[in-house]
Amino acid sequence: MRAMHPPPHYHPNDEQWIYLLEGSLAVLMGEDVKTANVGDLIYIPRNTVHGIRLLNNKCRFFTCKSPAGTGGLSEDYQPIGNLDEITKKLNDHV
Repeated sequence: MRAMHPPPHYHPNDEQWIYLLEGSLAVLMGEDVKTANVGDLIYIPRNTVHGIRLLNNKCRFFTCKSPAGTGGLSEDYQPIGNLDEITKKLNDHV
């Protein structure tokens, strides 16, 4: 099964955290793309464009946001205007 993940986006009212349990991720934060590995905790401030791409066949992580609202991660989801450019940057990360 192919992994599904949201396109790069931002949350104007929510902060988000990702804790990596297994595998590794390419993580876009603003203008930077870095690799996150098992045990890394990623903090995503409000209004920060962010996205992820799986770098392994198997990846598990825990994610949460605050305020929780109804609990849906996409509740405060905002699309970005330069999606193609930012997605290419994330996909080019090795």
